[in-house]
Order: sequence, then structure tokens, then C-alpha cells
Amino acid sequence: MATTKTHTQATAATVVTNGVKAIAEIGVVPGASLLADGEVRSGTLHILSGVVARALFGPIGWLAVGADSFSRSVSGKHIYEHFFDVDVDVKKARD
Repeated sequence: MATTKTHTQATAATVVTNGVKAIAEIGVVPGASLLADGEVRSGTLHILSGVVARALFGPIGWLAVGADSFSRSVSGKHIYEHFFDVDVDVKKARD
């Protein structure tokens, strides 16, 4: 039973961490979660992309870049990779 409790605590910590990352992406700046993960280059590129997207598309652009940054931070994949099988497409292009 102690194992289940430890697993539940780790899951709760992960949920709280992901919640803080999501709020930072929307409320602070896109790329904040990547910077928190130590991915400075990717986080900086998302910040710059977020500023440009907001200038061009308004709040929708800001949110889209923030969603991509959050997705990359939490799952290691860009948001479009969740909808399209990128690995298969790359392998087909190479063959």
C-alpha cells in the first residue's frame, strides 16, 4: 500500500507542476515551461515566436505558441506531432 501512496504523491506533484507550467505559458510568456525545464534555446525561440505570433495574429497566435511550448515541455513533442505521425512521414520521404 505504501507503493501506491508514493505513486499517488508523484502523480499529484506532476499534475501541480504541469498546472504551473500551463499558467506560465498563458499568463507570463510562451516558452516559460521550456525555460523552467532548462531548455534555454528552445524556450527563447518560443518566446520570440510568441511575440511575433501575437503581433501578427493577436492573442490566438500567443496561445498557439504557448500550447506548442507546453506540449513540448510535458511530452517532448511539438503539438502537431500529436495529430500527425511525423516519424512515418520522415521515413517515407527518406525511402
